[in-house]
Formats: sequence, C-alpha cells, structure tokens
Amino acid sequence: MPTVSSVFDARMDMKAFVDRSRAKYSQWYVGIAAEPEERLTNEHGVQENDWYIVRRLASAEAARRVEQALLKLGCASAAAGGPGGGDESATAIYAYWKRDHTSP
Repeated sequence: MPTVSSVFDARMDMKAFVDRSRAKYSQWYVGIAAEPEERLTNEHGVQENDWYIVRRLASAEAARRVEQALLKLGCASAAAGGPGGGDESATAIYAYWKRDHTSP
C-alpha cells in the first residue's frame, strides 16, 4: 500500500523537488489522478529519466489543496486552463518538468 502524505508534507516535498530542478515553476505541470503513474506515462509522455514526483493523500480535497498551493507558485495544470481532466475523487497528486516530448 502506498504511503499517504499529509497536505503539509506533500506541499513541502513537491516544492523542494521542483526547486532542486532550478526550473521556473511555469515549466512544471501539476495534476491529480487515481493512477498517476499511468497518466504520467500514457497521457503526458513522461519517461523514466524525466523529473517527476507523485504523492498520495488521504482525500481528494487534500490533493486539491496541494494542487492549489503549486498553482499559486506558478505551475501549470488542467485546472489552470490546460487540457486534461481527471477523477474528482482521485487522491494522488503529481508534477513533472515539461519537456519537448511531454504533453502538455
């Protein structure tokens, strides 16, 4: 069973991971999914050696709070007008550094 993060821990982990990339927040895409690994690979084209992070939370509301925190920093997402979608009950949040081979 995957480890469940608190909202605080997920926000801090994800922010620190993005900061280590030294890329602008606008170069990162954030999303919520029930099966984030599948979405990263099949829908976004993220490859094994790309920069990405996944955190599971206890509720969909908690995942959305973490998403909102990353959006306030400047990350892109479907919630911010990009293409995408997702399950309203999904509890996993993911972020990846957008590259030429990823979508969006």
